[in-house]
Amino acid sequence: MALEEESIRVLVVDDDPDSREVFAELLTERFEVTTASAGPEGLTAFAEKKPHVVITDQTLPGMEGTQLARKIKELEPEAHVVLLTGHSWVEGTEACDAVLQKPVEPERIFALVVELCRHQR
Repeated sequence: MALEEESIRVLVVDDDPDSREVFAELLTERFEVTTASAGPEGLTAFAEKKPHVVITDQTLPGMEGTQLARKIKELEPEAHVVLLTGHSWVEGTEACDAVLQKPVEPERIFALVVELCRHQR
């Protein structure tokens, strides 16, 4: 049984305030959203809010997105991590469920979050 869209919790981690707020505003239309501006802050928010999906930028203060993904998977192997990057290739993405190159269309993010949560309760 899939989660209902409005019950899906998403954490957006991005050090760029404009990007973070745009993603948060868009995603709040359909999901419960929390934000963080750095890797360590994102890890704390993950532990507190228990999101189903984490959308993180690769370049973050204190911890890269790939490092954050590995730490999240250690805490909760069932959590989903989507890495956003401006690069065509990033090393160490094994812990990421998806890697999307910026810019990303909002509908692509919506569809991916729903798809990743399809079998979660």
